[in-house]
Amino acid sequence: MPDQLQQVAAEITRLHDFFTNWFAGNLPHDNDLFEREVSGALVPEFVNIQPAGTMLTREYLLGQINSGYGKNPAFQIHVERSKFISIYPAVFCW
Repeated sequence: MPDQLQQVAAEITRLHDFFTNWFAGNLPHDNDLFEREVSGALVPEFVNIQPAGTMLTREYLLGQINSGYGKNPAFQIHVERSKFISIYPAVFCW
């Protein structure tokens, strides 16, 4: 995997590790931490397309993630077999 895609994969894993700890309440409930780790990682144009095709905006996701703090102590996410399609300048993954 080229270096840039390795960096993307590492960032996806880091972000999802943060989600696991955020939803489980294993991190301080701190707005600066959330801003640095999540808000700062998602560009303003970020969207998440759900399996059914629903498009979730960055702002919607940030609100949902932030409000989910500590709501599921057993929450886990596992990132496996990421596949990337690179279209300059954006990188898309699934």
